[in-house]
Amino acid sequence: MSHRSSLPDVGRARPAVRRALALLLALAPLGHTAAQDGAERPVVCIVGASVSAGFVNPFPRPDGERDESIALEPVLAVAWPDGAVRFVDRSETATFRAPRKIQEPRVATVAEEHPAVIVAVDFMFWFGYGYARGPDALERRLRLQRDGFELLGRFDAPLLVGDYPLVRDADPRMISPAQIPSRAEVERLNAALADWAASRPNVHLFGLGRMVEAAHDGGRRVAFEGREVLVPPAALLQGDGLHPTRVGVALLAADVIAALRAMLPEDHPARPREVPLAELLTAARAELAWDDVLADQPPPAAAPQPAGGAGGARRGAR
Repeated sequence: MSHRSSLPDVGRARPAVRRALALLLALAPLGHTAAQDGAERPVVCIVGASVSAGFVNPFPRPDGERDESIALEPVLAVAWPDGAVRFVDRSETATFRAPRKIQEPRVATVAEEHPAVIVAVDFMFWFGYGYARGPDALERRLRLQRDGFELLGRFDAPLLVGDYPLVRDADPRMISPAQIPSRAEVERLNAALADWAASRPNVHLFGLGRMVEAAHDGGRRVAFEGREVLVPPAALLQGDGLHPTRVGVALLAADVIAALRAMLPEDHPARPREVPLAELLTAARAELAWDDVLADQPPPAAAPQPAGGAGGARRGAR
């Protein structure tokens, strides 16, 4: 058996060919190493519905423009250095059509990735929302919820799961009132979710409901470059009252990053860095919308004049 190398004899080739072959041979090991490094990167997986997947409202606003958001993945990605993790996004906008049928194969593909962490902030939404009316409506919703539990229960990795928001004032063309559980039903769903999570050390709950409530109740105050900014409801939610805007996705990503940093130990390979809100707004391509938010802020209150200042002297003049 011959043991001669199968590599080309660079020394016997023509000069131009020799240079080209030398370059190829030099790059080949680098490519192999990059592939190995890629295989070893921790995997961050996203499962969920239209909040995670991004959504374009098919119904135009009165000005003729369409509301749109952006997928969560490219905004979250800025929390890790380039190449530090690999993202696998299996979120699906059409989950509402058949939650278990649509999500089961996606959960299976995520499990095959052996994820380091899983983000599921809106995964459970349609495992609770949906058509259910009559005396057994709550039980039907709880049965649907148990389907979601069974799917997420297949994961052993750290899992961030959003709770159930109370949807109100939503465009009925986007979600029928018959699909929306009552306040009491949402409370029962969240209580069952909390019980399920309490028995699973890898599961951490995320307050999606608080975010949606703030978006409906006067907006949300956030810190931005040394100042407090009030983000009004119209800047957080699309006109359908259901899906976030690009600004809303940036703030959602900020909250997810904070939650991941709180739940993952400092030496966890997929723990994200702290990210300034400005970077998340840029990743969400929300800079122009954010400029409008800043332009609408009330002017800062005037600092009080010190005693004996010009104002006092003027008032005391005769």
